[in-house]
Amino acid sequence: MKKSFVVAISLMLITCAFGADAEILQHIYDQAGTFSARDTQFLEAEMQAMYDEFGFDSIIVTTENSFGKPTDLYAADFYESVRDEQKFDNYVAFAFAFDVGERGAYGEAAYGPAEQKLTRRGDDDLYEILAPYLPSRDYGSAMRDYVAYLRDVMTPRSSFAAAADYLVFILPVALIVSLIIVFIMKGGMKTAKNKVDASFYVVSNSLNLLTANDIYLYETVTRTKIETPSGRSGGGGRSFSSGSGRSYGGRSGRL
Repeated sequence: MKKSFVVAISLMLITCAFGADAEILQHIYDQAGTFSARDTQFLEAEMQAMYDEFGFDSIIVTTENSFGKPTDLYAADFYESVRDEQKFDNYVAFAFAFDVGERGAYGEAAYGPAEQKLTRRGDDDLYEILAPYLPSRDYGSAMRDYVAYLRDVMTPRSSFAAAADYLVFILPVALIVSLIIVFIMKGGMKTAKNKVDASFYVVSNSLNLLTANDIYLYETVTRTKIETPSGRSGGGGRSFSSGSGRSYGGRSGRL
């Protein structure tokens, strides 16, 4: 009897442990009815997979009432309204606010390691992900690409990939050292001395100037201003605090 009781307790503890690891979270809050059922199902699965694999949480929210807040601030405040933010130390919240301007706006709020990896990339980097889909308002496809972008940026890198980043700094140093060695070796070589008289290098009577022509070359340079799309705001993101006082990194733009 005692042995059976111990086994039962052990099974309960194991079940609880697996249940904690397999915590299912809601990631899509489509208050504005923007996404299809298929898009929502796909995004939920992909975002849950990121959370299960490396503990990176993410949500996407759509709204037609952002309460006059900047869209990245709205995203941060909404995250804290649906999550116990004290339990999470690495997450991002993305929002579409359709009550801003003529077409709406988007914003991203990142916290923890996500702030370092996402916000520092700047507004333009985020805009490039969304831009192909904004004219047609295909926000479901835009979010599919955005979630793929999150996975690419947030997946922990292998030691080999991390070491490869240092090659950017190592190669220039190696090149400079190599050039210094080459110049030192060249200085130690015996080379022929230059002759002051140029005629020394010319065969006698081989240069007889018969005619002379002046040739003038002209170059026309045309400069054209490259227009910047209105959705791009440039810069490297911003820092702000949510209603709770928690510090976030933010990126945003207009639709």
